[in-house]
Amino acid sequence: MEQVRGLKEEHIQCALFLAFSHEIQLLASVGGHGSQQELMVWNWRKGRRIAHHLAFAGKVEEVEFNPGTTGRLVTVGHRHVRFWKLRGNVLQASSGIFAGAAQDDQLSVSHLPEGLVVTGTSGGHLYIWLKEKMERSINDVHPGGVLATEIYPGGLITGGRDGTIKLFDRKLNHLSTIPEAPSLVYEKAGPVHSLSVWKEKVLVGTEYNEIWCVTLHHSGDLAANCLVQGHGQGELWGLATHPTRHLAITAGDDQSV
Repeated sequence: MEQVRGLKEEHIQCALFLAFSHEIQLLASVGGHGSQQELMVWNWRKGRRIAHHLAFAGKVEEVEFNPGTTGRLVTVGHRHVRFWKLRGNVLQASSGIFAGAAQDDQLSVSHLPEGLVVTGTSGGHLYIWLKEKMERSINDVHPGGVLATEIYPGGLITGGRDGTIKLFDRKLNHLSTIPEAPSLVYEKAGPVHSLSVWKEKVLVGTEYNEIWCVTLHHSGDLAANCLVQGHGQGELWGLATHPTRHLAITAGDDQSV
């Protein structure tokens, strides 16, 4: 509960999305005015901003480092995917090529093995990218939009606006679904906004302020239970687990953590 470092060159208005590089050396952040989202990369231990660049002249939904390098990132958002290279203190962007696919809003992003990137779309599909080009899609995964994607040891897990959670293997074959996720007070599960994997467990944050715990089984079956209805109003926007301790932290727009 003690501040480790303060980063002084803050974004204008707000910082919306954060991502650490895989070795926790760098921190990426996206924030600013709604039509002028800025991407920043920090050496957070030294409290120093390394590079910054206009992320997109519109809404950005997520940022993620390539887990194999500190010099590559991906941002997604309103009808775009951008692939970034960090060279010294310069960020260079290349726009993803949709190759004839519907140019939906891209709501989530995760890195798969063998250099593949997967994004979740507002149309409910998964787009798979290789070298900045959309290679193929998995259609109709979550009606209303794929709001969250996360890698787990066996493949990919997704959460959608339809309130379901789906499990895929490493080749993105569908394994199983939680069609009726548990809720403490609601008849229908709320849209899934955040996923955080820790060993065989997945913590799930929903628009209805609940946190679920999903247990992953080797058979591909999913078992889930609702842990808490934590935040009194609004939405549960952020959720993270500690890599070595049995700890989790949540944040909602009721201004509580």
